[in-house]
Amino acid sequence: MAVSGYITHHNEVGGGWVGVGYPRSANSWVRYIVKSCRGEAEVPVHFMKDENDYYIKRHWMQRYPYYNNMSRGFILLLRNYKEVIVRHNKQDKTDDPDFLFYQSLVRMPDEQSNPAVSYIHPIFLYDNWSGGPKHIVYYEDLMEKPHEIIEELGEVMNFETKEFLENYDYHKNHSIQAYDKEEGSWTKGGEIKDAYKDDLTDEQRKAWDAHLRENFPYLFAAFLKRYADE
Repeated sequence: MAVSGYITHHNEVGGGWVGVGYPRSANSWVRYIVKSCRGEAEVPVHFMKDENDYYIKRHWMQRYPYYNNMSRGFILLLRNYKEVIVRHNKQDKTDDPDFLFYQSLVRMPDEQSNPAVSYIHPIFLYDNWSGGPKHIVYYEDLMEKPHEIIEELGEVMNFETKEFLENYDYHKNHSIQAYDKEEGSWTKGGEIKDAYKDDLTDEQRKAWDAHLRENFPYLFAAFLKRYADE
């Protein structure tokens, strides 16, 4: 499968970090964590025009002017592709989840009219990032062992996490409530959901794994093999 043109190379100005991940991969929750630990004000859940911030939240990246010559660190946010692709695209009301999967892997948006459609693009971007340090946050790890992963994130991004973790339950509940009001971020109670098992047959799940393994062997082995249904 052709993927040329999906990778944008960066050697850029500025500082701070950019976090990129497919929707429903804890994108807003990680931004909430970073901003709270740094003592910064909250922003609306889907607020994206934050190019001057220390931490930029994105689901995909195009060649916007402020990405030219960026020297930011890169946080890749990953979650089981079966779960996020099915869950994010339910509003399409299609009876063909296979179509959603194959379309969602590499199809890039047209300008800003149809954002956040490529699951593979952020992984390619991360793998080719040369602007600054980089780090992966797996959604499942963040939900299962939040203190450990948040402490690790603080070490990588150089901020204190002690006060945040001492008040972790408050922040978790606050982010859930705020998300409904479009005033904050979201962790949905810290549960790892596997709704895709009700939407996909065993054959479909194995076919999706096989497609990734065969078409993106390096990326699958390096980043995604944990999600394979063996």
